[in-house]
Amino acid sequence: MEVYLGVATLHMRDDGIMDFHYKNDVVVDLAAAERVILGTRELLDEIKPYPTLVRLNRVRSVSRDARTYFAQSEANVEICSKVALLAGNPIAR
Repeated sequence: MEVYLGVATLHMRDDGIMDFHYKNDVVVDLAAAERVILGTRELLDEIKPYPTLVRLNRVRSVSRDARTYFAQSEANVEICSKVALLAGNPIAR
């Protein structure tokens, strides 16, 4: 399954990993973060934690509010078990 969620595309891999590919040079703010997570929840057959790969290598920036939402919101915690972040440059790591 592949679904566009505004600033990112979700690929649900055959091995059960949610794989998020963000658009080039995008700024992820709180509204974009909410759209990605709430959109993902609507698409899942079952609300349970999935291992997650987030490809941030093409993202310009992620706001503090968006980072907090990804880390602490119940909506995200319920669907992401283990999260791997792929960053593109040493400053982003």
